[in-house]
Amino acid sequence: MEYVSFAIRPITRELRVASAKGDILDGLSEKQREFVEFVLSKYIESGFEELDQEKLPKLLELKYWEELK
Repeated sequence: MEYVSFAIRPITRELRVASAKGDILDGLSEKQREFVEFVLSKYIESGFEELDQEKLPKLLELKYWEELK
C-alpha cells in the first residue's frame, strides 16, 4: 500500500523529467535521444501510462510514420 504525504507538495511531471533527463539521455545516440525525448514529452502531456510497453509501438509509429512510408 502506498501513502501520499500531504505535507509535501507534489512534483510535476515536467520537473521530474527535467531533474532526471541528463541521466536518462546519458550515453544514448542522437536517434535514441530523439525518441526518448519524444516519449518523455508524451509522458509530460499524458502521464506514466504513455510509458506502458503496449503503447511504445504506437509511439514509434507516431514518431516515425513518415520515415516508414
